Amino acid sequence: MLAQELFPLFQNVARNIVESALGLLGIGLTKRTKLTILKDASGIIKPSRMALLLGPPSSGKTTLLLALAGKLDPSLKVRGEITYNGYKLNEFVPKKTSAYISQNDVHVGEMTVKETLDFSARCQGVGTRFELLTELARREKDAGIFPEAEVDLFMKATSMEGVENSLITDYTLKILGLDICKDTIVGDEMQRGISGGQKKRVTTGEMIVGPTKTLFMDEISTGLDSSTTFQIVKCLQQICPERKGTADFLQEVTSRKDQEQYWADKIRPYRVVLRIPMSVLESIVWLVMTYYSIGFAPEASRFFKHLLLVFLIQQMAAGIFRLISAVCRTMIIANTGGALTLLLVFLLGGFILPRDEIPKWWIWGYWVSPMSYGFNAIAVNEMFAPRWMNKLASDNRTKLGVAVLESFDVFPDKNWYWIGAAALLGFTVLFNVLFTLALMYLNPMEKPQAIISEEAADEMEGDNTNSKEEPRLRRPVSKRDSASRSLSTSDGNNTREMAIRRMSSRSNSNGINRNADSTLEAANGVAPKRGMVLPFTPLAMSFDSVNYYVDMPAEMKEQGVAEDRLQLLRGVTGAFRPGVLTALMGVSGAGKTTLMDVLAGRKTGGYIEGDVRISGFPKIQETFARISGYCEQTDIHSPQVTVRESLIYSAFLRLPKEVSNEEKMIFVDEVMELVELNNLRDAIVGLPGITGLSTEQRKRLTIAVELVANPSIIFMDEPTSGLDARAAAIVMRTVRNTVDTGRTVVCTIHQPSIDIFEAFDELLLMKRGGQVIYYGPLGRNSHKIVEYFEAIPGVPKIKDKYNPATWMLEVSSMAAELRLGMDFAEHYKSSSLHQRNKALVKELSTPPPGAKDLYFATEFSQSTWGQFKSCLWKTWWTYWRSPDYNLVRFFFTLAAALMVGTIFWKVGTKRDSASDLTMIIGAMYAAVLFVGINNCSTVQPIIAIERTVFYRERAAGMYSAMPYALAQVISEIPYVLVQTSYYTLIVYAMVAFEWTAAKFFWFFFVSFFSFLYFTYYGMMTVSITPNHQVAAIFAAAFYSLFNLFSGFFIPRPKIPKWWVWYYWICPVAWTVYGLIVSQYGDVETPISIPGMEDKPIKWYIENHFGYDPNFMGPVAGVLVGFAVFFAFMFAYCIKTLNFQNR
Repeated sequence: MLAQELFPLFQNVARNIVESALGLLGIGLTKRTKLTILKDASGIIKPSRMALLLGPPSSGKTTLLLALAGKLDPSLKVRGEITYNGYKLNEFVPKKTSAYISQNDVHVGEMTVKETLDFSARCQGVGTRFELLTELARREKDAGIFPEAEVDLFMKATSMEGVENSLITDYTLKILGLDICKDTIVGDEMQRGISGGQKKRVTTGEMIVGPTKTLFMDEISTGLDSSTTFQIVKCLQQICPERKGTADFLQEVTSRKDQEQYWADKIRPYRVVLRIPMSVLESIVWLVMTYYSIGFAPEASRFFKHLLLVFLIQQMAAGIFRLISAVCRTMIIANTGGALTLLLVFLLGGFILPRDEIPKWWIWGYWVSPMSYGFNAIAVNEMFAPRWMNKLASDNRTKLGVAVLESFDVFPDKNWYWIGAAALLGFTVLFNVLFTLALMYLNPMEKPQAIISEEAADEMEGDNTNSKEEPRLRRPVSKRDSASRSLSTSDGNNTREMAIRRMSSRSNSNGINRNADSTLEAANGVAPKRGMVLPFTPLAMSFDSVNYYVDMPAEMKEQGVAEDRLQLLRGVTGAFRPGVLTALMGVSGAGKTTLMDVLAGRKTGGYIEGDVRISGFPKIQETFARISGYCEQTDIHSPQVTVRESLIYSAFLRLPKEVSNEEKMIFVDEVMELVELNNLRDAIVGLPGITGLSTEQRKRLTIAVELVANPSIIFMDEPTSGLDARAAAIVMRTVRNTVDTGRTVVCTIHQPSIDIFEAFDELLLMKRGGQVIYYGPLGRNSHKIVEYFEAIPGVPKIKDKYNPATWMLEVSSMAAELRLGMDFAEHYKSSSLHQRNKALVKELSTPPPGAKDLYFATEFSQSTWGQFKSCLWKTWWTYWRSPDYNLVRFFFTLAAALMVGTIFWKVGTKRDSASDLTMIIGAMYAAVLFVGINNCSTVQPIIAIERTVFYRERAAGMYSAMPYALAQVISEIPYVLVQTSYYTLIVYAMVAFEWTAAKFFWFFFVSFFSFLYFTYYGMMTVSITPNHQVAAIFAAAFYSLFNLFSGFFIPRPKIPKWWVWYYWICPVAWTVYGLIVSQYGDVETPISIPGMEDKPIKWYIENHFGYDPNFMGPVAGVLVGFAVFFAFMFAYCIKTLNFQNR
């Protein structure tokens, strides 16, 4: 159990930082319990052999695989020795010889299956296949051996650079059964792609396309039917050709050439510089559009020299941002690091603050700023043009070009063009070298963490009884926690209940049982039925001739397909009834999840035909969402809340207002007991595969979140995927108990065990193409479905003690159809079973006499105020437990304030010349702009993660978009207020502005609303784009416009009339307006102005910048208006735009 001090809270992170710092000095404030994950694990894995690793949750299976693959986290303490053919892990590079296949399917959703495998094959290369084949051919020749022609040709083809990728990829696609979806995108939470089973096979395929010879595969069968799993395992046995001997394998493991990366491919070196042609094109387009229109020197030589500088600056910028991303390693920290670097480079680049004005303690920054070299080179290239050098300055001695350069503290030397160009090239090389080193040596910042239950922790601590250290992973055990978990059972003679008991007993005998007493009580049928105590209305669902189409993919049209639509479901008919547990089954890609999405109303695109009714009345989605639950295959939850908080949040939003808060809390606790989450009640949910709950724990949470809504109809998409026998038993007990209360429950499921399969009452079996081949009861020991298929001529009889689910999928496969020369879908349509089902559907499609259609006075269970309170409660905890977001932006703001304060130390007291005023205005402008941009960029990943959760919760009918958006907007205000408070105090004091209450207030006011509207602008960009990467690009496009039209670089009076309209709608322009006028709008101190007599500062800002000193009121109103506008647009777009593609 996670203790409160381990939560990612502000105070905890601060304490951990202090403890870590003291730990480096040898000072330990607290002692921690050492937990043994693996103990005395020994064994041998021989070549050409497959070893099966079994164990219950928290037994260390994944840790052992990572240890064998040489991929353990360096912070873990390891004893013992691992060798490959006698060589220790430090004697070669195991990460290039062995491959660990994760149980988490992490892919780029926009790439197709074939592109994903091709990319993996290209990155991994061919290793030492060519050298080994050469040696093998020599030995065969000496021994007089003549290899088989086809095998020899295959090995030669896969050993040659430039050929292996497509051949190996196509071969892997075929053996993994992915050839049918090779041109389909993988997909993710936001867009529909391949099925879960296919995604699991892609994860496996990514590794086996490479030259690695040792595979450590973590739960590769999750979500796959038995026939597909068997096919994968069978193909894995054949990956290493039998012609390869032990000596060859030994050479391959220890050879340094084994470590060769694909980018070193000498045949195709252009891949190293793949980005350069695009950069050249971008530079040319930019310069053609801007060079002559701005009015730079017209000579062709200067144009091309300018082009070279722009290209080098672009390459340097790309290199520095690559380096920042590799060093920072997370999106939020990288955004902050990038903004901080830009601020440093920008302020010390020699433009805003001339070189001679930079304080001596910051002058080093000028020499390490790439911008200073680029600025010097571009200025020298322009100012040494004849039109500048043929004229004299006002002193009639200095050439005009030199005088201009000297006024900006630029080196007046022609050689500085080449010095700047060489420096930019050097920075580009340096940044890319450091980027490569960072990728090689820096590990991911997030450490995978598992949530350990109290019982498991107790057992681990039991092994350390002699230790005097105080445990930190425990919390006081409450009476509720110490009580036995009571699970409901039904009649002991029920076949399905017997199956559930068998699962319980088998899983309990095969692993650690954390709830032995409650399990025995449930198995003996003596535990009282608990949970699901709130009243509900049992409902049936019937559907007749359901068809579903999507637009034909462009890839298929290119292959000659003439149709405009692709049909995924074909005439599906059936019914789901209260108290009946129905399974949707079929091979991967059969359309199980598609059918469930269509019936549940979760499809966001495509074309649906057919009749769907709820207890005889036409289904209305808004009403249906109130009485149904949907457990998605992908477990989507807010990562920063606890398990119990997730359930409370769902219950308070989805249960009727008539249910009291006390009853809701009791119901939440009962559901937690029902799905056995009580020991994890205070655990942070976390991100999948990174922190927080494990796969099976997240799956149980997904079910519990829907159960607390007290639905009448529940859809579960592969509820047992990723679960071991014990976890599957817990889930199926939960499902069975839910059904026994009279609810309608439908589950899609891949190849289950006998016990899970026989826990279902009815089965709807589908084949590829979205057609039904069986819908009816299973019967005792599945005899109904066995009799149905055995009655088909040519279908083999089931073997004794054989899993009927496995047999059913085998005899109904496409290969079996081809062998028998029949279509099982057509056979089903002509059967008497189909006729009975049609009659049942017709009966359920007619409302019973006196029945009334479902009606709710409001669309949502809670009022708008109730929705807002619940959303604000969750959002508040999410922000409070996101130190990587808030502490990072606080740190950036502090660093930016100190940088501005020290760089522009006491500059506020300098009021002698226009350049002094321009310098301080530039300081205010740059600081607010970069802190605002950082707020914008760091909020985008947070909103993107929560938006995925929002789509799920909105589809479940939990709330409307406006309360959710308002909660997000309000949650930002306190943090921006704190951020602005210390920023303004530091900057105002160090820059030495005039200390008056009014001026300080206006400085604070303008800064606060500027930071706020930048934050809301970042939220808005996420709401109008499909993901936060696109949002970052979209936002960055407007940063340059904000910069250009801010009124600092080009004062408003000098902006062309046809562009001045943009000045008035540019939010940064109003920020600069407010900062300048609030500080200098009433200052009458005269300043020297080049080419003019001395004038008061008030006159200068009014005539040079076009600022009215009496305009602060409207400026304040406009700044507030921008914040409100961006917040409103965020709310409006999150409501109206849906980028989730299902």
